[in-house]
Amino acid sequence: MKHVGRRRRQLTFMLIPDANRRIAQWKIPMIALYIVPCALVLAVAVASFAVYSRFQQIQVDRAAMENRLSLQINRLQQSQDEKKDRITELQNQLIDLSSQADQFKERLDRVKELESELGDIANTSDALSGLQLSALDGAGGQAAQEQIGGEALPVTERSVDLLADDTRNHFNQLSTELESSISNIATYEQIILEKQHQARITPSIWPTISHLITSRFGIRRDPFTSAPTFHSGLDIAGRQGDPVYATADGKVTFVGYDATHGNHILIDHSGGIVTHYMHLSRILVGKGDEVSKGDKIGLLGSTGRSTGPHVHYEVIKRNQPIDPTPFLKG
Repeated sequence: MKHVGRRRRQLTFMLIPDANRRIAQWKIPMIALYIVPCALVLAVAVASFAVYSRFQQIQVDRAAMENRLSLQINRLQQSQDEKKDRITELQNQLIDLSSQADQFKERLDRVKELESELGDIANTSDALSGLQLSALDGAGGQAAQEQIGGEALPVTERSVDLLADDTRNHFNQLSTELESSISNIATYEQIILEKQHQARITPSIWPTISHLITSRFGIRRDPFTSAPTFHSGLDIAGRQGDPVYATADGKVTFVGYDATHGNHILIDHSGGIVTHYMHLSRILVGKGDEVSKGDKIGLLGSTGRSTGPHVHYEVIKRNQPIDPTPFLKG
């Protein structure tokens, strides 16, 4: 069977030059009239989609960049706010420090008053009584809260710098003054401690409750022979069994009895000073004991060469008896 195909439709394009040249022609299938526009439309669509996609990507990148910039700006703003708050805090601390410098100055003034009083005490001969230091009064108290007010004006950098410089100079000056006062107080303390030690080892209190002196230091008529004799101490009368006290810190170097002194005690107070207590009814310490001023060492009596209850009290300086009267308080 003979198959006869359909004749393909074609378009012929002819180019006719001048008369002396050959005519050029081209044959194009009819379907090309449909394919070419479709291809052009498809190319335009593809290009448009690519442009649109690129535009969308640019928009996304722009939004991301804007977000990053916004975060960085927020961080910078937060950091700036934190720095501003820190600066304000430091300025307030500086103001508090300046106030503390003023309070420290007040305390230093009290220390200097104490220094002055200690100097006066150290330069006096009497350091027996407890120290009464007015400079210490109120030292532990707190300053009353001030009633304050006024307009809140912003501070300037210049004013803060001046306050910092003044506070620094103030503290340097206070530190120098404090070091000087501490050095002087330490010196006075050693002097006072030495004087207090001397006061402790110096006989200065009555050896008995009674202050009734029945025979003084010096030449007197002997109560047994009526002949002039030298009395080497004080006779202080009292009741039998009254306490007898050590008149200074020291070490007991002798306890014993003999017919003249009766029961008697010797105490060495160092520095060449010795005290002697005679005619005791009872001895309450032993040889070698360390005693403090005011310790009870015996009981008053009338043992040995005695006419009645009393204590014969002597102060011996460098092996020589001296008048005990100037040593007695009251």
